[in-house]
Amino acid sequence: MLGPSRILADDTGWMVPGSDNATSAGTGGDGFEINPTNVYADDNVSAENHGGLGDSHLFYDFGLGVPAGATIEGVQLRLDWYLDSDNGTNAMGADLSWDGGANWTSVVSDSVETTVEHTAYLGGSTENWGRSWTPDDFTDANFRVRITCISDTAGRVFYLEYLSLIVYYSPVHYLEVIGDGTMTAGNSNVLTIRARDTLGNIAVNYSGQKSLTFSGPAQAPGGQTPTVGGSDVGTPVSVKFTAGVSDNATATTLVAYNSETTTVNVSDGTFDSYTNGSYGLSLTVNASSLDHIVISPDTSTISAGGTQAYTAEAFDVLDNS
Repeated sequence: MLGPSRILADDTGWMVPGSDNATSAGTGGDGFEINPTNVYADDNVSAENHGGLGDSHLFYDFGLGVPAGATIEGVQLRLDWYLDSDNGTNAMGADLSWDGGANWTSVVSDSVETTVEHTAYLGGSTENWGRSWTPDDFTDANFRVRITCISDTAGRVFYLEYLSLIVYYSPVHYLEVIGDGTMTAGNSNVLTIRARDTLGNIAVNYSGQKSLTFSGPAQAPGGQTPTVGGSDVGTPVSVKFTAGVSDNATATTLVAYNSETTTVNVSDGTFDSYTNGSYGLSLTVNASSLDHIVISPDTSTISAGGTQAYTAEAFDVLDNS
């Protein structure tokens, strides 16, 4: 099965477990009691479960390394397995845990009964086993796969030759800046920052406190420095994100003083609004109301009968013309 284009999405690659242990479930209570580590490699030697109806075994330490903030698109498990006999009703089931085995997804099973090895794929590139995942769910401390031998026939032997797993995800691709496109110098503009993944969807796992640095607005002629969240533009400000969207208006309020047309950009040091496209806010800052008029030249000597040209220029309180 082909996964999504790596330009749009990514994956962990097919990964194998590094650790395992039997559970006490089933009539045998000993999981794959013969050579369970054989499933770590696709080499035609198998782990074996003899006669344990409902026996199950845990596999973990996959080293999946899903990047922080990524949107999980799907999880797929590969099982290469077979039986000593196809008499009765038999299947191999799998469920997944995201918290070290405290909670589990519903069981997904392969009921194809063969006495020669066959490959079963459970889940897929867009199948999430009935839940919303976060990258942290796939750390070695949290993630578990439980394989259960399902049969109604005593003495049935299950052979599991290979087990591997792949996680499909869309990594965070860029930040975008949303706000009013025009404002008056000296006034405020509440910005919203959104993290988006490679598919253009909001990266819902981009959450928590982020250190953001804004750029674009310049200092006013009168020396006033623009700020975001009370900090000068160009210095970091801490902003809380929930499900990929900034949720603290105070921390993302822009006060701009210079009359100009500019682009407000943002960066968290890894992702930004400009490297992978133009996702900053196009902003026009208009001068505020008239404060004073400057006439030039400010002094002049005019001979009798002569003339003198003067220029009058209006400024606001910030010395924007």
